[in-house]
Amino acid sequence: MNLSWWGQIGALAGAVIGYANYAFILSIIEPRLRALDKSQTTEERGAFERKIVLLRRIMLAIEVAVFAGVGYFLGSTFGG
Repeated sequence: MNLSWWGQIGALAGAVIGYANYAFILSIIEPRLRALDKSQTTEERGAFERKIVLLRRIMLAIEVAVFAGVGYFLGSTFGG
């Protein structure tokens, strides 16, 4: 399989933009979720924290993958 250099550059740029978007969105969503936390015991608090960590990982994977894919497509389309 022949990968386009322009596509790879676009994928790298897309991944960087995806990470920046992830950080921006997370800075808005996470404080709001923490404000909704009604945990009273340490077990409930631990479960809540695990859900937050899971959310962060899923968001990061999706953001970077989608933006890198779009970046590759745009790079290979317009770059050659």
